[in-house]
Amino acid sequence: MSTTLGRTVKAAIALSGMTVAETGRMIDLSASSMSRRTSGRVPFKCDELVRIAIVLEVSIRDLLADWEAEMGRAV
Repeated sequence: MSTTLGRTVKAAIALSGMTVAETGRMIDLSASSMSRRTSGRVPFKCDELVRIAIVLEVSIRDLLADWEAEMGRAV
């Protein structure tokens, strides 16, 4: 699993002033589920990324940019 997306999401959460656990609660995921996703052990589902983007007031494109670059895709 790629940890790039998890790192990007974790950084966006930190910039928002929230914690991973708080963000998880706001999108109906437990702290442990969010931790598994941000560490790259479990992939994010599309709807989770959409909800995270809404909560953090960022675009999906911002969350996926580093991951897409790592995968060799242009944003």
